[in-house]
Amino acid sequence: MSSRILIVLCVLLLIVTSTSGAPFWVEWQAPESNLDGETVEVSNGTVRLNATIRGSVDYVEIEREYKDQQTDDRDIFRVENLKNQTIHAGTKNVTQVRVRAFGKSRGIDVTEFELIVNDATAPTLREFDTTRIDNTTIAVEGVVYDATQPHFVRFQASPGQEILNVRRLDNGRQTLGGFNIRRTSAEFERTLTIPRTQKNLTITLEDRADNTRTVTVPINKTTSVTTPTPSTTPTASTSTDTSPTTTTLTATPAATTMIGESQTSTPTSASTPSGETNPIRLGLNALLLITVIVGIGVLLR
Repeated sequence: MSSRILIVLCVLLLIVTSTSGAPFWVEWQAPESNLDGETVEVSNGTVRLNATIRGSVDYVEIEREYKDQQTDDRDIFRVENLKNQTIHAGTKNVTQVRVRAFGKSRGIDVTEFELIVNDATAPTLREFDTTRIDNTTIAVEGVVYDATQPHFVRFQASPGQEILNVRRLDNGRQTLGGFNIRRTSAEFERTLTIPRTQKNLTITLEDRADNTRTVTVPINKTTSVTTPTPSTTPTASTSTDTSPTTTTLTATPAATTMIGESQTSTPTSASTPSGETNPIRLGLNALLLITVIVGIGVLLR
């Protein structure tokens, strides 16, 4: 009987030891393979995370934090893996990212890195409509898209310019909080004072990286007209020429052009996984080892 108990205890000891010591680590592919502790430059505020998790994963926790003078934006969420996970980075400052992978064997892999966005792409205007209401008023609506965060939409109206701040657009409500850096598009509706003698409307788009795009669209006399996405050369923030580029669209109404949106932390090394061992399991291992030694002593008497 004693020998059977001893054999069972040895088997349990092997199982617990092999489980608690199982390797667990993360191998990063994007945005870089060597990611932990690094500062990564990207051209787009929408960043994809891709990595292979070595070992049995329980869950992954992704934390992203961004601050500047106008916003304080923090996001934390759980995912099952690191296959094409999306995070968003700000424009004016560094975005800090922390990725924690938790293994079922209680192993933990932590990767921390920073993102810097060098956005040189101006916003685009899509799904834009103009409608003449009366001799002095028109209605406009549309969507502005950007690689990071759109900031201003400026309409050249009468008697001067009307400026729309994207931060205050929230389903018709004005929000006075900081920028939501996950917001890469904004839908707007406005009425503008435009005399009937004015046949075109000039609109300037600006993002938080100070890139601008200016487009000129025709004003329909009676009904809504949908203009195609303008093909322009944007004015990047790094350009020495500060004058915006203007594109004039033909007065003939065009069909709606729908254009879809386009848009790592490493372990220390693959050979040195960063798994950690549960102290309870270590205590259990020690207890089983003592039991085995005592049992062997009893058998040898």
